[in-house]
Amino acid sequence: MKLHLLNFTGVLFQSIENNWRMGRHVLQRINCRSENSKGVYCLQYDDQKIVSGLRDNTIKIWDRNTLQCTKVCSQIAVVVSRILDSLL
Repeated sequence: MKLHLLNFTGVLFQSIENNWRMGRHVLQRINCRSENSKGVYCLQYDDQKIVSGLRDNTIKIWDRNTLQCTKVCSQIAVVVSRILDSLL
């Protein structure tokens, strides 16, 4: 799975900015907030999925075509902490 990473000094950013300025974009809202979400920290996507990292330490995986949440991973901070501990 290849994830698209924005290179803010490269061609991809220029293309996105040009599309935005010329009105060649379609905005679609993903309702990724929950009762305790406190906001979105990061987003990442590929051709099939969107992954959102929320400030309430959950990760949600979305179907990019339907924009429906397909999976919620909670207590992610604990999991990352354990992985880092195992690497040290």
